[in-house]
Amino acid sequence: MSPPEHIEALKRPAQVCAVCGAPLESLAKHPSRLVEDGGGAARQDFCPACQAEARAGEYHSRWVALRPAPAPPPRRETRKAQAARLRDEFYRLADQPEPSEDDRDSLYLLAHLLMKTGGFRWRETRPDDGTLVFEDQTTKQMVEVPTVPLDPARLTAAQARLSELL
Repeated sequence: MSPPEHIEALKRPAQVCAVCGAPLESLAKHPSRLVEDGGGAARQDFCPACQAEARAGEYHSRWVALRPAPAPPPRRETRKAQAARLRDEFYRLADQPEPSEDDRDSLYLLAHLLMKTGGFRWRETRPDDGTLVFEDQTTKQMVEVPTVPLDPARLTAAQARLSELL
């Protein structure tokens, strides 16, 4: 047999065995071979049970194909890292001399998110003006957040602004 002329035309590993049709994607390695196919070259992949068929017949080359290990799932951000990121955004907005109405909405939501993630601890709600008082768990300082009435449209807008932080 002459060597194939168009090696670059070879396909990726098959998903199923060329003989029995068993799935191959779950295997870390399996036998493969290169055969002549109508003037070109074709790759054939086999399951380990069909190794004898992979060795039989005429072929240019035979090898054990290694499939790459699946990529590990991306690591979820730890609760502590998320709280630190939310805290940074909270203080960035809180340090503005005149926060806008949108920023006040975001501060209110961020304070509650920080309470959920462990960055802030609720201490009290002042009855006279409804100001929420939180303790920053990192600095142990008290943080005051004015209560804002959120209508559905403003709440949706504030959630959209904060969604990139989550």
